[in-house]
Amino acid sequence: MVRLLIGNDWSEELEEPAGTGWAVQRLLWFARDGDVLVLPVPPEEEFLSYVTSLTGTRRDSLEVVVPPPGRTGTGALTADRLTDPAFVAELRKRTAGRPVDEVFALWPDAAVAAAADALGCPGALEGHAFLTQSGGLLGSSKAVFRALAAGVGAPSRSARSAAIRGAPRSTSPACSTTAPSSSSRTSAPAATATRSSAAPPTSTCAAPGPYAPSPTGRRSPRTSPSAGTG
Repeated sequence: MVRLLIGNDWSEELEEPAGTGWAVQRLLWFARDGDVLVLPVPPEEEFLSYVTSLTGTRRDSLEVVVPPPGRTGTGALTADRLTDPAFVAELRKRTAGRPVDEVFALWPDAAVAAAADALGCPGALEGHAFLTQSGGLLGSSKAVFRALAAGVGAPSRSARSAAIRGAPRSTSPACSTTAPSSSSRTSAPAATATRSSAAPPTSTCAAPGPYAPSPTGRRSPRTSPSAGTG
């Protein structure tokens, strides 16, 4: 039995690939004895030896396979690289006599399902049928994820709460000013004498700082737009 670990890190349906060959080598930390790893570029032997010395995985038990360059070169595992006939043939050679019992990928792409099909091990990829229909792309959508979570009863942050906490700091349109009451107004001759005693206008603008008003009346920490992707 063997595990196939695939170091793809994004979907071509979302954006053009960037040079992520070095970043996906974190996949090495997941490796166990006998695994076959698919990476966009060969890992540095020094780094591979360092990782296995900490994880206890035997370096000589690991197989690393790098597909031929694709339409964007070697920076990422694009779909054409994962389904390249020469690559599939090399995988079959590396796994000869050892059935693949698990396919693990950093990104649940339809190309991963296609690679599993080519190897004859679709059952080794969890959610295979879902991924063949670009299910990974659906799951990456926050709106679709929220709908799926609601459908299965999984807890998730309410959309209203997320909108309030994630809203940018308001400016003048959200403020309101209340003029002094008529009781504080005087006739023109006495205006100068009473001006200092007149109540100043009051404002309902939120005080500046890292806190924003909440519907409950309590002040809660303001969430930065870059603080998370939930």
